Amino acid sequence: MIKLIGFQSQHGQFTSDTTGEVIDWSNRLLRCISDENIEEGEFGLKIVEQKLKKVYVCRSLGISEKSSETVVDEALCRILNSEISMTMGLSKGKFEVNGFKVIKKN
Repeated sequence: MIKLIGFQSQHGQFTSDTTGEVIDWSNRLLRCISDENIEEGEFGLKIVEQKLKKVYVCRSLGISEKSSETVVDEALCRILNSEISMTMGLSKGKFEVNGFKVIKKN
């Protein structure tokens, strides 16, 4: 079980050193608790954090990738305390977390 209990909205802009172009960036740091992979000497639940690009969060929530930061945050707030599972995909030849699915809504 993985349960989404909070998140941090991280976004801003930076200027490319090579082109001088101003580039927008946006991520969400998902904060979860989990009973998976409990190791010897651990008790209760683990705290897990997973950073995802906004585009992955939007796809996971079924909202437009062009949604405002506020819309994304509000959509995530609606599924707080829900059970989720992380999804994986290939990126540049390596597997990485590329989203999540809501298993059981709060």
